[in-house]
Parts: sequence; C-alpha cells; structure tokens
Amino acid sequence: MPSHMDIDGDERVDQLTKRGSKSHMEEIANPLDSLKRCIGEKTMLNYSIDLSNQSRNKSWENIAKDWKEFSHRPWEKMVANCRLKTRHDCLEEHLKMIGILPNKLCPFCKANTVDREHLLLTFPGPSPQTTT
Repeated sequence: MPSHMDIDGDERVDQLTKRGSKSHMEEIANPLDSLKRCIGEKTMLNYSIDLSNQSRNKSWENIAKDWKEFSHRPWEKMVANCRLKTRHDCLEEHLKMIGILPNKLCPFCKANTVDREHLLLTFPGPSPQTTT
C-alpha cells in the first residue's frame, strides 16, 4: 500500500527516486594526483591574488619587474638599487640608532653615512638603453 495516499506530488517523487536508484550511474573518478594538482593550483592562484591585493599601492608593488632590471648588476649595486626602489635605504642608520652597529658608515665605501642621496650617488640607477 503506498504511503503517500492523497498527497499531490509525493507519489511522483517516489517514482522518480526508485527509477533513479535502479538506473546505472556513471562513475566519475579523478585520480588523486590530478586532484592534488588542481587544489594546489587553485590555492596558489588565491594566494597570488591575495598578495597582489595586499601589496597594491605599496612602494614595493612592482619589485619583480624592477628586480629583473637590476639583477645583472654586481650584488652591491643590485641591493642598493633594490633598497632605493623599496624605500628601505636607511637600514644601517637605523641599526646604529638602536645600537646594533657601531657606526653609520656605508658598508661599501666605508666613508659616508648611508642615506638616499649617498646611495644614489654611489650606485646610480640603470643607464638608458640605446637603440641602434
């Protein structure tokens, strides 16, 4: 005896449910390594989007592009230019102020105090490319 007597729609739902349970369901299985890869790609995409949102309007927003510009230079010049681009050019002065370094002299030339002007004079930016 049907349990849904005189209830509109319930008998139809029961029929569809029975038919669905008897029909052959196609199994869709993804290999574990492809699932791990997809999850990893999605996680890295979300991370890079979050990182770009957090770094928007910061002084180091385009550091990857600038780093390529300076990466072929000697290490000292590369670091100095990176400090100028990121506005972290007064590290030695700060370390002296908090008592970690004994003096504020430039570690490269050992003569002047490290500040923006000294770094710009000592390690000028890239020269303009000449087109031929």
